[in-house]
Amino acid sequence: MLRPISLFSGVLAGGLLYRAAFSTSAIRSDTGNRVFFRIRYSQEFDQLKTLPTPLLCNFYIRNDPFSKTVSERLKEIVEKETSNTVNAVDVEADEPEVRDFMIDYGVNQIPTIIALRGGIVIDKYVPKKDTDLSDLKGWVDKVGGGDAPKKE
Repeated sequence: MLRPISLFSGVLAGGLLYRAAFSTSAIRSDTGNRVFFRIRYSQEFDQLKTLPTPLLCNFYIRNDPFSKTVSERLKEIVEKETSNTVNAVDVEADEPEVRDFMIDYGVNQIPTIIALRGGIVIDKYVPKKDTDLSDLKGWVDKVGGGDAPKKE
C-alpha cells in the first residue's frame, strides 16, 4: 500500500509524491544508535515498537516550537551524546491514526517521550516548557542503560 507524503521520494502518475507506508528508514549515528524518520501511520509504528533495544518515541506536533526543540535535543543526545544503545523516532501526534495509540500508551500531553522495549512501555518523559531540558540526557542514559523500571 502506498501513501502520499510531502517529502520527495518519487513521482507517480498525476504528479503525486509517494513512499511505501511500511518504510522504517533510519539514520545510523556515530554511536550506532538509529534515529528513524518521523512516522505518521500506525503500520509504521507497529514495525518499530517491538525493537529489542529501547525505542524513544517522541510524540510531537510539527508546528509547535517547543516540540521542535525537544525533538532536536533528543536526536542530538541519541546521535552524539549517549554511550547506551537506544533508538529514537518522532511520532506526529496531529495525525488521526496516531491519536488512537496515543491513548493506548497514556500520552495526554504534547510533547511526551515514551520509552518502549519489545513493545512494552518502560518509562515516560514529559518535558516542562520552563526548563532547559538538561535532565533529558540523564533520562535517555537511564532508559538505555536498562535501569528504567518496567511498568505494567
